[in-house]
Amino acid sequence: MKVKDILEKSIRAVKYIFYKDISISDQIRVSDVLDDDATLLFWRMRLEDRSHSLEVMKRMESITNENRFLTLALIHDIGKLQSDIGWLGRIFADLGLNKTFTAERYKNHESYGYMIIKNHIGSNKIINDYKMSILDDRHKYLNRCDY
Repeated sequence: MKVKDILEKSIRAVKYIFYKDISISDQIRVSDVLDDDATLLFWRMRLEDRSHSLEVMKRMESITNENRFLTLALIHDIGKLQSDIGWLGRIFADLGLNKTFTAERYKNHESYGYMIIKNHIGSNKIINDYKMSILDDRHKYLNRCDY
């Protein structure tokens, strides 16, 4: 793991402790961006993952307002639904110290996310965007915004 990655993970770990509920205006913004199926999945994520995804979407808005990218920003961590792992477990998983089944699911959350959206989202456009821009070749916008 690079020094930059460790720094970003450290900052994110501290923020994880202090995440709050999403404001009403941000809740409305989420429902404006996502379709009904994606909105339901978004609200199943842990508070910390929802807050982080909202931050990613806000960074994305400084690059583009294209709905497909805002949608991807909000659902990019949806696969974490498959791994009920807390703050410390995530840190240890990222450092390679936690090698449990749950930690492996956390580390491979993007693949699990693809399975989740294929089963729960009716929009082929969202499914294909997720596959192309997250699984096949992570889009440069997501790389710039997801930290």
